[in-house]
Amino acid sequence: MTVQTRGKKKDLIKSARTRWSLIILTSLGAFVFALLFGSKVLHKEDKLMQKPETPQKKISLKKFETSHEIEKLVKEASKSFPGKAGIVFYDILENKVIGSNTKEEFEAASLIKIPILIEYFRQVKAGKLSPGESVVIKNSMKAGGSGSIKNLPEGSSVSYEELAGLMITKSDNTAADILINKLGMKNINSIAIELGCSATFLKRTIWDFAAIDRGMDNTATPEDMMILLRAIYEGKAVDEASSASMINILKRQENRKMIPAYLPEGVEVAHKTGELNGILHDCGIIYMEKCPYILCLLGKNIKNKDEARKFWADFSLRIYKVMQKRG
Repeated sequence: MTVQTRGKKKDLIKSARTRWSLIILTSLGAFVFALLFGSKVLHKEDKLMQKPETPQKKISLKKFETSHEIEKLVKEASKSFPGKAGIVFYDILENKVIGSNTKEEFEAASLIKIPILIEYFRQVKAGKLSPGESVVIKNSMKAGGSGSIKNLPEGSSVSYEELAGLMITKSDNTAADILINKLGMKNINSIAIELGCSATFLKRTIWDFAAIDRGMDNTATPEDMMILLRAIYEGKAVDEASSASMINILKRQENRKMIPAYLPEGVEVAHKTGELNGILHDCGIIYMEKCPYILCLLGKNIKNKDEARKFWADFSLRIYKVMQKRG
């Protein structure tokens, strides 16, 4: 082999080694790149494929604590009330109901005047009744019990608007009976059912003792009363204007011996009471600043009304003080 031939062979070997070196370096570079950046790309892709996390709703500790305290108060009151108690507390802003014996049926007493009031405003809006139209009072119309119309001379005139107001503010039984006969018992029961009541029924006029003897009692439950008051508060009982008028009437309730009795001066309460032998009720909307709520207190089998009345007043104040902590 000549010198020239050996030189060419060495050059070929050297060239081959160079090409293999380049191939190996290129492969190593690609491998290192994949290690360094490939995992990041895959991780990014994995993140894109993952579903976004649902943000957890923050639960206010104050709201949780006050709800727990109210549950405890309701439970204790149900056990210690001097009779059989039915209670509903409704937190308006939180849409939370706490209660005891919420579906228990009670003799409605004057609580039945709440659905009568709602039906009155429904018929006024429908044009079936004129608020300014007057009724001439006859002695045969007069009912006993609470109210002032029974003391008017026969032949006196009272407008339907006045009757609706007196039925609530003075719990006037004569006004209620006149309105029942005018509005229709069936219509009054229908509006209660339409609004969601399940056991609130008007079965007789207020002062019909013959019907009472036949077992025809007007009935109500704590839950139903809350439903009616909530509808009024939300402007859904007829319409907003009618509800505002109803609230103004309920705020003028003169019997303030239970729910509003011990509340601070200035706290507005739109409520209706009810009372019969062994029966003592109060249901209302408490316009507490920032934390309005509805409280329905129904009691039966009561032997000592003064004790029961004070019990409801104390209980109302305790609920108010718990709600103050949330403010």
